[in-house]
Amino acid sequence: MLNRINLSEPRMFYQPVIPFNQLYGLNDLCQLLKPNWTACEIGSFAGVSSNLIAKYVKKLYCVDLWQPYPEISEENLIEGEKRFNKVVKNNKNIIKIKQDSLEFLRDFEGKFDFIYLDGAHNYEQVKKEIQLALTKMDSGIIAGHDYKQILDVKHAVNECFPDKVINLYSDSSWSVYV
Repeated sequence: MLNRINLSEPRMFYQPVIPFNQLYGLNDLCQLLKPNWTACEIGSFAGVSSNLIAKYVKKLYCVDLWQPYPEISEENLIEGEKRFNKVVKNNKNIIKIKQDSLEFLRDFEGKFDFIYLDGAHNYEQVKKEIQLALTKMDSGIIAGHDYKQILDVKHAVNECFPDKVINLYSDSSWSVYV
């Protein structure tokens, strides 16, 4: 199943191949997922991590605005969405949701077994996403990216889970059992 996944492929295709931009840690995290799970990825961009997560779960909702923001050029954003659309064509279990993450989490009527947060990276947004995501889970794993790289992400995660074990991975992913 994973023979078509290049774990050294950069998540952000326009950035260099460095450990935080590769999939090895996320693949280690995905080993914990179950094939009958319904998952959600917030911040899907070019679909590199989406492509990996989709191999491990029954259904994957991928939520992104695919709109310009300061960290990425408009041409890279356009190219990223094109790449994501190709990933969707190759993974029939991916559902593309072009919507604000907080709106999606607030309005979604189902439950998730796994949620991976890699959209916004500022403290307030990450904290709100975690809080809303937890209302969409009865049990499972909530996780995300950039814990070791971005202080706001680390602070929000630590504040939301003061009494939980926060598992860390080589690509700066984090996970918590709920």
